[in-house]
Amino acid sequence: MIRFIFVVLPLLLLFLFAVAFGALNQQQLQVDLLIGRYDVPLTWVVAGFLLIGFLLGLLSMLARQLGLRHQLRQQRKAVQKVS
Repeated sequence: MIRFIFVVLPLLLLFLFAVAFGALNQQQLQVDLLIGRYDVPLTWVVAGFLLIGFLLGLLSMLARQLGLRHQLRQQRKAVQKVS
């Protein structure tokens, strides 16, 4: 029950906010890229930037995790040399 309250319920609320945001913002936005201009709904632009931000955060966490694993491996080797 605690897991439902702290994991599933916030995800459900976030999903409902996203659906409400998408329903209320149907405007077309002109996105000017180097290869051309595109008319895209505002919700797709926001979702795209959220996805890019999520992926960048994931990559930075992965880089930190790999660095910590490398550091742990070095420290374990140092401990084995001492003992």
